[in-house]
Amino acid sequence: MVDRRRAEPLYLQIENHIRSEIEQGKIKIGDKLMSETEMQRFYGVARPTIRAALSRLVSEGCLRKEHGLGTFCVARPQREQRINVDVVTNQSDSYFYPYILKGVSEVFERNNCNLLLHDSSGSLDRTVEILRRTLERGTDGIIVPAGHIGDREWEEFCAVLEQYRQAKIPTVVMMGPSPLPGGVGFAIDQVYGAQLSAQYLLDCGHRRLLGLFCYPNSEFSCRERLKGFQNAVSLVPDAKSWHLIGQETYEPEVLRMIREEGITAIQCFNDQVAVQCLRLLVENGYRVPEDISLVGFDDTELSRTSIPALTTIVHPKDHLGSEAAEAIIHMVRYPGEPQEGVVYRPGLVIRQSVRKLE
Repeated sequence: MVDRRRAEPLYLQIENHIRSEIEQGKIKIGDKLMSETEMQRFYGVARPTIRAALSRLVSEGCLRKEHGLGTFCVARPQREQRINVDVVTNQSDSYFYPYILKGVSEVFERNNCNLLLHDSSGSLDRTVEILRRTLERGTDGIIVPAGHIGDREWEEFCAVLEQYRQAKIPTVVMMGPSPLPGGVGFAIDQVYGAQLSAQYLLDCGHRRLLGLFCYPNSEFSCRERLKGFQNAVSLVPDAKSWHLIGQETYEPEVLRMIREEGITAIQCFNDQVAVQCLRLLVENGYRVPEDISLVGFDDTELSRTSIPALTTIVHPKDHLGSEAAEAIIHMVRYPGEPQEGVVYRPGLVIRQSVRKLE
């Protein structure tokens, strides 16, 4: 009934569930609710959480507590005022944003929110322009991605978000940490994810590994994933690794390293790079995984439809949009209550692109 993985506090999840039951007529005016002890068992939480969930409904006049008798429904909850939230995306990116927008849209629809969508086209200048224009126009809250912000532009990005903080406009950052003091961000632990996949290659007996961390406008993510890759390799004394980072044209160097360094496994920045690398290997006579093992990152549709299907790191992209949407709604409607972001620890999904060496 409650989801402890969600950013939304447990008491608020319970409050919203009871509110929904009243709105749908499942709890009618005059009905007696479960006792607090029964609610503890039903929701699987402690009594203070139940009392916190009931308190606002009581103060709103929806519920009334009668000493010695229990809690009764006495009125339907008032429909909360519709709020406007701006969401910045890169609509040219079909890799992540369809998942994210689906989650955002579903949560906004359930919570009486207007979604005002902006396309940054992956440009920091465009992102900053949208942020400034939205600030001038006014908004109840804004969700903005940080995954494409490079090192040189980070200071400018931070400066415009600071203006939002000073204006007391709730801001949620997706796909990266929030630069604001006490800011709310939803990100993946990229170091841990990359270390997990590299460790799997090492556990499969591979000792000559190549890290392929080449992806446009992702300097921070490339460095984080390289760090995890190197952490894993450093723990195995007889392992040796090479890496490429930040290069747009890496194909000739990959083929050279396979020939000259005896590479047996390649860890890629993401599934898209892994599929490109798979094509490169096949076109040059290499078999995956018989000759070269390959791992991706993000568990996108690409990883499941490639042949062979890719071993990859599971990215919480399906939940990231919905969690960010729930967080911004909470921040807008309950500005005095604390809200925390989430750094997700990913898992590994094993498919057919890695061979265990004898």
